Amino acid sequence: MKYNHFLIIAVLATLASLSCNKDKAISPDPHSVTKIQSETSYHADGTISDATSYEYDNDARLLKLKSLDNSYSTADYSTTMIIITYYNADGTLDANQTEQINLDSKGLATSIIYTSTKKSAALNKPHLFKYSTNGNTTYSTTYNTDGFILTRTIATPDYTNIVNHTITNDNVTKEDEVYTPKGGTSSTYSFAYEYYTDKINTIGMYNTGIYYNGKDNKNLYKKKTVISGSTSYILNNYEYEFDGKGRVSKIINKDASGTISGWTTYVYND
Repeated sequence: MKYNHFLIIAVLATLASLSCNKDKAISPDPHSVTKIQSETSYHADGTISDATSYEYDNDARLLKLKSLDNSYSTADYSTTMIIITYYNADGTLDANQTEQINLDSKGLATSIIYTSTKKSAALNKPHLFKYSTNGNTTYSTTYNTDGFILTRTIATPDYTNIVNHTITNDNVTKEDEVYTPKGGTSSTYSFAYEYYTDKINTIGMYNTGIYYNGKDNKNLYKKKTVISGSTSYILNNYEYEFDGKGRVSKIINKDASGTISGWTTYVYND
């Protein structure tokens, strides 16, 4: 569910180098988590809409993310931050984008500062796709004691978006959002999620070496519903195929009527 930009899939993570401290037990041992090698997304007509490949460092953290157009991003880890560097498809530095992820003592991101001199997607995976004009995009995040995201605030020169999460049985079951455009009136809406409680999530952030962004959902999405005031409607239904090891090999997206709107396939490192 779900891109080049680490922002468009939710960027990188840390923790393995910090695991010696008992406070840093929020995420699992990175080496114990099956890693995704690549994923490819398709339109309903079977044409490719996106493709992403992943490379990992010796600590099983995401090191390089490559997109369909061959542009890519890399990460430089320290105990207090992660610096993301962007490159064009020809390997030259993309100086139009910079990103810094600031970490707390548990290796979780407290803020992400993304700067762009061109119009670029700012994403909080796997939720909103909103766009900002030139300037900074800052993500500020709070977590519960289990490491799940409670609140995320996205601030750009054009808008502020505040997302509050409800966690039930180790899954995010609801997101309440307040979107405020600059100089405009706030709007509120929610996303509600249902899960297959008998299906374990193998396509989460941990599976792409991302540990900074809090805990993954335990189970796989079944349905996503949009709620706005007294109105609600089904945005997506999800079905899955699995490989011989019980891991997700394909996620099929369907609209409320059951019509396939696209799908994504997954290849694992092993």
